[in-house]
Amino acid sequence: ASVSGRVDGVAGEVASVSGRVDGVAGEVASVSGRVDGLASGVESVSGRDSWKAHSRQIPDHEARLLAQTFKHTLGVSVEWKEIKYWSSKITTIEEVLSGRLAASTSTVALRIACCLATGTANPRILEVGTLFGIGVYAMNEILEGYGVEAEFTLLDRFDGYYATRDRDLITGVRIDRAVVEANLARSRGWTRGAFQLETGDSTNPTSFDLPSSHDYDVVILDGDHSSSGVASDLITFGARVRQGGFLVVDDYGNPQWPGVKAGTDSVLTDDSALRRVWEGANSLVSRNLA
Repeated sequence: ASVSGRVDGVAGEVASVSGRVDGVAGEVASVSGRVDGLASGVESVSGRDSWKAHSRQIPDHEARLLAQTFKHTLGVSVEWKEIKYWSSKITTIEEVLSGRLAASTSTVALRIACCLATGTANPRILEVGTLFGIGVYAMNEILEGYGVEAEFTLLDRFDGYYATRDRDLITGVRIDRAVVEANLARSRGWTRGAFQLETGDSTNPTSFDLPSSHDYDVVILDGDHSSSGVASDLITFGARVRQGGFLVVDDYGNPQWPGVKAGTDSVLTDDSALRRVWEGANSLVSRNLA
């Protein structure tokens, strides 16, 4: 009887412990559900906000493909995880600056790779059409990590959204020179004079003054998207790409901007000194092989 009593007591304690374990398991399940919900929300926010016209995350498979392309097309050897890091860095920079990045992170990664492909520690880069300057800010930050101190010249009208309104169509942020300067002033490159802003209409060479003695290692065309405007920019600035340098035309092949492809194809013919190297990342890359 004594032993039976003790067995009954132990059985009661086991049942009690079992109840408490079941309770803890229930709490864990509840917390797990809340964590899963939170993770889902974070994933939704970090992927691509509804107001952003371009993707901000580069998937693993795309990063691997870009790494292969950069190596075989541009001669630049970077690991795919480096490109993933670039994507994260670019996204973080956009979050803390005014305005938005008017390109995907893949597009900016391509521009960075072109800069690295020049093989110089101090490449001269001309960007025609900069919007808020966020792209070149990110390029400079990442290039500095590779020991590259680039010199950027930014040519823009700085007079609003395609001269139709003074504020950005998407963010509502004012588009002017002061906003771009305030953004770039937060960069380490600002103190060493890495950024030169030039106000003017790219299709009217008399409206701006670029040093005639300067050719550029990389020219990025992201200004006038009309067929005539793109053709004019290619004629004007294609001649400023140094031998071995790169010309990057943004939005080439983008169905939303058919004029970009039409204008480009009318100028970059088979006998052009600028030879097409690669089409991808919403861009066309050509190289001066004269």
